[in-house]
Amino acid sequence: MESMQQQVSWIEVQFLHEACDVLRQCRQTLMYTYPFAFYLKRNNHS
Repeated sequence: MESMQQQVSWIEVQFLHEACDVLRQCRQTLMYTYPFAFYLKRNNHS
């Protein structure tokens, strides 16, 4: 991360770091919803 700070501003590095963290959390959430949706019984409410 320090090598990136030499090329771009500090706030841009912080934004990228936070964006990657949010992306990781979203992917982890999706990872656990796929099996749930696979085994969910199909009816008019699902």
